[in-house]
Amino acid sequence: NPYRYRGYRYDDKTGLYYLNSRYYNPEMGRFINMDSIGGKVGDLLSHNAFIYCQNNPVMNSDTSGQWFETFLDVVSVVSSLVSFIKSPSWKAATVLAYDCAAAVAPVVPASGTLKALQRQRML
Repeated sequence: NPYRYRGYRYDDKTGLYYLNSRYYNPEMGRFINMDSIGGKVGDLLSHNAFIYCQNNPVMNSDTSGQWFETFLDVVSVVSSLVSFIKSPSWKAATVLAYDCAAAVAPVVPASGTLKALQRQRML
């Protein structure tokens, strides 16, 4: 059975798991290719494009290789909205706009095409 930890597909030949968007090396505890979603301001671990679930696979899971980042996007938008409501300012509005844009960017219809183009340049 090629399906193992958290239902990820395991390749016996390479020793890697495939998580629907990138390959994970369990010996290194890292992905071998970069996450297509960028980091978040104030979240140091999110800037490492090769880690899995904020380096905490016991408490977090990410079947697509990107879900946890989407969850953080939603939390970030809510946090920015609360900050803006409590203390309206241009800075708070800018942060809220940035967080909203970052949250919807992965679901924009052309984003799949852009990701494919990025991968082509990385090969």
